[in-house]
Amino acid sequence: MFSAKPLLAPLARASVAAALILALAGCSLLDEPQIPRRPATPAHNADLSSYEFAPGDQIRITTLEHTDLSMETAVADDGTIEMPLIGAIKVTGLTVSRLRDVVTLALDRDYIVSPKVNVEILKYRPFYILGEVKSPGSFEYQAGMDVRKAVALAGGFTRRASQDSIEITRPVLGAKRSFPGHKDTRVLPGDVIEIERRWF
Repeated sequence: MFSAKPLLAPLARASVAAALILALAGCSLLDEPQIPRRPATPAHNADLSSYEFAPGDQIRITTLEHTDLSMETAVADDGTIEMPLIGAIKVTGLTVSRLRDVVTLALDRDYIVSPKVNVEILKYRPFYILGEVKSPGSFEYQAGMDVRKAVALAGGFTRRASQDSIEITRPVLGAKRSFPGHKDTRVLPGDVIEIERRWF
């Protein structure tokens, strides 16, 4: 009489082996090292070292011993810059150090062995001050400035200003975050400072 056992046993072993292979493959994919996400800096603690490019910033990129690849440019409205050989680079959300790494990698991969790249910000985008100041609007950013200096640029407080009620809205990792400020709070490019009105 014909028996199915000799056929079933190899099939069972093959199924187990296949399951093990799939399980191991799954583990290898899950265990593959991932590029860590850069932790968000709290909005009120952000400084120029963590500053991210945005439209309106003016940048200088220099490549040592390759003056033809050195350039000065402004970040376009779409958040890009154009660089010789490389072409368009999306720079919004990048810091100075991360943009330097992007340019270095692109040049090293296709054009220059171990290029020496430097990135500088020539001019930052403006900040804005609204509410109870005499001349609200946008103003050129000055490194190291605080809310007190920003108010002075805007002509000072109005008589109805609540000098202790200040709100700052700041772009962080592509999102706008608001927090209470005071006269000594450091101002960053792109900040929107609102001086509220007192009601008595």
